Amino acid sequence: MILYENSINSSFDAVDTTVTEILKLIRNQLPMVNAHIRFKINFMLREILNNAAEHGNHLDLNKKIDIKVSLIHEGLKFEVRDEGDGFKLNPDFHIKNNLRERQRGYETLSEMAFKIEVDHNCVKVTFDLNMEVL
Repeated sequence: MILYENSINSSFDAVDTTVTEILKLIRNQLPMVNAHIRFKINFMLREILNNAAEHGNHLDLNKKIDIKVSLIHEGLKFEVRDEGDGFKLNPDFHIKNNLRERQRGYETLSEMAFKIEVDHNCVKVTFDLNMEVL
């Protein structure tokens, strides 16, 4: 079931507004999702949407970021697609290395129990609500 779907400008202001809308929607429609989980979702959304705006679309306001949030049987699924060239995650991104310049955010998201898939310029993130104490 799709909870939220939108196309936004490639700006940090648009990201902020969108994250606020999504968190409000989750708080109102999914009351079992507690503040701790909403904090994690907030962090994750800002990370992937800011990356799409900055690195994917280079903050070009003529390029859009598409976002979809769905309720799936095990939890929530977030899909973000930008108009950039895409990238591939380093297969070793889960190895702790805070000194490297790239992919530290994805490492942190993985540690927060988000499952991340990257396909060209689309990032899919799932969060199993059954793994968290609600």
